Amino acid sequence: KTIEIMRSLIAEAKPDLLMVTGDLWPENRDGMGEEYMKNVVEQLESLGVPWAFTWGNHDQLPDFSIGHAVFTKAGNSLYRGADSDGNYVIDIKDEAGRRLWQIVCLNTHRAGVQAPERAWLNVLKQSEPQSPRRFAFFHIPLKQYDTIWENGAAAGIKGETVCLEEEDGSTLPLLKSMGVKACFCGHDHSNDYSGVMDDVELVYGRATGVGGYGANIIPKGGKLVTLNCLEETYEGVSLTP
Repeated sequence: KTIEIMRSLIAEAKPDLLMVTGDLWPENRDGMGEEYMKNVVEQLESLGVPWAFTWGNHDQLPDFSIGHAVFTKAGNSLYRGADSDGNYVIDIKDEAGRRLWQIVCLNTHRAGVQAPERAWLNVLKQSEPQSPRRFAFFHIPLKQYDTIWENGAAAGIKGETVCLEEEDGSTLPLLKSMGVKACFCGHDHSNDYSGVMDDVELVYGRATGVGGYGANIIPKGGKLVTLNCLEETYEGVSLTP
């Protein structure tokens, strides 16, 4: 049923890129994490569009090096995090090869963005004297996702407590300094809202998988992000089949 939802949304929206923000399979139960992973990768390959993956807390394997290799070699995959623990970038370029925008993909593991990820971000920042405009995609929300709801800056649906895990709020200023205009996360199945904090929009994706909770609160679906590189504007809207 989850694949049916994905196929329906792709047929309707005709996206240039599919971003997956984690939790594709349910842990490494009975040592079967690798088998689960390969099954979902086959499904993503069959969708016929370019796609990229950021790791979720439930995407567990007996050997993560195998996972990095599978995602790198998969058909239509833009995953390039094998040598950087799942952190990588995707450049959006025009026909002349000029970079117009950049997508930053982060591995939040089980705790949220922590010191190793911030260190990687700082290296990326130092490598770009003039930061391009960026989006950031990751699984576990930043602390400020909770703040924007509590202070009334957010709009949308809040169906559960924001599951911050160990994220302490120190990542958002770094992302802002790097030219990130919006962050997109997953993790919480029953939250689908957005709001601006320190000039960065914090956006929940719409949960897709019917195997997880939350369908009684908000229908499963996806988030369509439309980027206008010429005007440097974007908009996001939740879609259901």
